[in-house]
Amino acid sequence: MSPTDKVTQYMNEHDVVPRVEEAINKAVLKKSTNPLAEVGLALLAGDSAPEVPRPLSLPKQVAKAGGVSAWNAQPSIAQQIKMLDAACTATTVGEALLEARGTHLALTRTVTPTTIITATTTLVFTRTYALTST
Repeated sequence: MSPTDKVTQYMNEHDVVPRVEEAINKAVLKKSTNPLAEVGLALLAGDSAPEVPRPLSLPKQVAKAGGVSAWNAQPSIAQQIKMLDAACTATTVGEALLEARGTHLALTRTVTPTTIITATTTLVFTRTYALTST
């Protein structure tokens, strides 16, 4: 089949010629000042494509899958759950807020030796704790 035959076949299958003629006739009857735009818009408006069916809502998808446990057991969902579990290690609200803000708590301990001289020399250590966000 030659390229010309392929084009003719395509135009016939999709009713191109009658649709273009109809768009041109509408532009002429309207006495359009911009006929190319008018024809183009008329052709674009054409018949709408069939609607793609909407997917089920999430609750309906979960129910169809067999419940929450079955839904969470799906490979793609299970991988996401594993990733989220690894991402959040907070055990308190404060830690969760710090993690969400991209900071982590750091507990530092400083031990400073202090010498106290009495009847006998005693070495005492002072411990200082600081809770900081990094």
